[in-house]
Amino acid sequence: MKINRLIYIPLFFALVSCGSTTSSTTNNNVITDQASQKSDPSENAVLWQQTAAEYDALCYQAFNAARHYLEKLSLEKLDGNEVVVLDLDETVLDNSPYNARLILEGSNYSPESWMEWSNLADAQLVPGAKEFLLDITQYGVEVFFISNRNNEELENTIKNLAKFDLHYESNQFLLKDADNSSEKTNRRNGLIDSKKIIMLIGDNLADFNTVLEESESIVDRKENASVYRNDFGNKFIILPNVMYGNWQKALKSKRNEPLQFDVKGNLQFLRAY
Repeated sequence: MKINRLIYIPLFFALVSCGSTTSSTTNNNVITDQASQKSDPSENAVLWQQTAAEYDALCYQAFNAARHYLEKLSLEKLDGNEVVVLDLDETVLDNSPYNARLILEGSNYSPESWMEWSNLADAQLVPGAKEFLLDITQYGVEVFFISNRNNEELENTIKNLAKFDLHYESNQFLLKDADNSSEKTNRRNGLIDSKKIIMLIGDNLADFNTVLEESESIVDRKENASVYRNDFGNKFIILPNVMYGNWQKALKSKRNEPLQFDVKGNLQFLRAY
């Protein structure tokens, strides 16, 4: 009996030691797994746009809504002077490969690197864009593009769209003003002088009207989006874009009221429990 007790005692401590080691190893693995799941927000944004079926579905949904609204208007008899205005980047053309390259190179946006990408005229189309743009012709409605691309990008932009059998004239593109302003209000107003805009399609609130374009803070943008809630899905069609946009500029607005005053940076705007 004494011999058995002597055997049990070391076995007991051995088991405890193994259990402790296993527990420690398991905890370390959990921590390692959690750490490996953390990644740069911009990386997640590009990955989502390039790989998520949900992104495709949202784009199809947006263009379906646009098509239904056109059908509704056509029943009310269009007079032939109507136009649909679209943004280009992340509305018709998918520039996620450019953002992916910035991530892989560890670099930031620059006019030079953007022009390198733009000159390739190799962007793919946003899901659903081609079908919608081809369908527009049956309604006798003109298409115009109001984009913050520069005029020097016009030729390659037309070339890029032509690769997908989407052919447009240069006068259908209203790119950045001569003063290089990214404001779109003046270009919209210039079009209104001779045409009737029945629909605007974009990925940014600034693509729709002056009030939304001039909204700067987080609160202002949300409140004004609510004001025009009945226009979204009808006259205003918005596409998803989590890679960039005025929503990022809004984070830096001095008019913002942080949700958490003891946290710095963009984390101060997170709502947690």
